[in-house]
Amino acid sequence: MAARLQPFRPLLRILDANFNRALEGCRVIEDALRLGREGARGRYFRVKIFRHRLSFLRSRFGIRRLLAGRRVLQDPGAFRRDVLERRYPSTHAMLAANLQRVKESLRVIEEVGRTVPDSGPLAGGAKRLRFQAYGLEESILSRGRGR
Repeated sequence: MAARLQPFRPLLRILDANFNRALEGCRVIEDALRLGREGARGRYFRVKIFRHRLSFLRSRFGIRRLLAGRRVLQDPGAFRRDVLERRYPSTHAMLAANLQRVKESLRVIEEVGRTVPDSGPLAGGAKRLRFQAYGLEESILSRGRGR
């Protein structure tokens, strides 16, 4: 990593973790809609396009930059078993939890993106995606409750 980015390594770690969290949440939602819900084809495609936009934003920022900040073995939360992890009572609850995960991660990317040099459209792109996620949440959770 360039010496001038060295002081920003913790911020790059935050961005990396939150891009990963958001993309993983999108994949869970996408697969649940694609494989687990009848009549969700349109919403599935919306989530797939959303995930591709998020992936593109990450690529524009620079995957190598993010990897340069990654320190999995030093992450105090990486291998800890969380006692709060529980079974979901329904697919609806799983979708709700993952939509929340995506929205929260995008907010972190937006805020941290304002502090990293040469971040380009990162903060604005994350903000746009966050508001799209609100729309997805409304569309997905307003139908099929309890399935």
